[in-house]
Amino acid sequence: DHARKDVIQIRSQEHPKGLIQAQWRTPNNIQHLDAMIARARGRVLESNGSYDIFPDIYSLCWDCLESDLAQLRLYMLREFAPAASRKLFELFEQLPSSDDKEIVYPFVHECKQIIDARIQEICGWFIRPVFRRDRYSLRMLISTTLSIVRELDYEYKFTEEVIASEDISLNRGSFDVFGDALFVLLGNAARHGKRDGHIRVVTNALGPKNNVVQLEIASEVSTREQFEADVSRINTAFKKDAQEIAQAAVQEGFSGLMKLAGLIRRVRSPVVALWADADEENLRIIFSLRLPSEITVTRIRGQ
Repeated sequence: DHARKDVIQIRSQEHPKGLIQAQWRTPNNIQHLDAMIARARGRVLESNGSYDIFPDIYSLCWDCLESDLAQLRLYMLREFAPAASRKLFELFEQLPSSDDKEIVYPFVHECKQIIDARIQEICGWFIRPVFRRDRYSLRMLISTTLSIVRELDYEYKFTEEVIASEDISLNRGSFDVFGDALFVLLGNAARHGKRDGHIRVVTNALGPKNNVVQLEIASEVSTREQFEADVSRINTAFKKDAQEIAQAAVQEGFSGLMKLAGLIRRVRSPVVALWADADEENLRIIFSLRLPSEITVTRIRGQ
């Protein structure tokens, strides 16, 4: 608890022992920012305005935090790990007899191995990953979004099935659109679906060059009344006009479905499609989304 509540925190009056200082205006961080601005300016000029700035912002954040994260890794390995091991063996030594110790020792040894493995895993969170500018895995995006939806829903009890090839990759523009769509559609499936139901996600690469991606998300609802209400809600959201969708950017309405419909309409591609099918017999709703695996994001100068 001490590590989680006090040490692995941003340093503040509330957390004076926090190892993440987040001091953005240090000389080193200002130097990182100047370098990033110069790099971005050059790339905008070279690309005539079509430029994905995300990787450079991502790199800047890692540059500014890397020294703090190195301190976190040292703390986990040199202080937290030994303290956890000591506590485990203190409990072991409190066992009343040698027979008890002999029985329990294999479990204690296994627990120590698990603790060491978890600490190594946590340290991995604070190591700068190799960041690829060009392609992103759709399967990894689906898994990550499902994890976020699970964390946000304390009553999440769905079984999950993901059928997605590791070979399907997206460029940054497509990754952003798929990410927003997955969060809305999986969020709706979890919020309105049957609590002990099943969520199924299937992806397919289409077209002669496999450069079109179709995504399907199927979930069940509890009752026929709920099914009919959900179908009406979805159809209404997808049929809204441009003015109402623009208003949805300010108001959450329809659990983000109107916003998603507006987002999809702004993607300039003949293959783009978003729709929902209603399986009345099995009380299932299937969202389908079709997008190109590459979407060009053009930024106009001065905006």
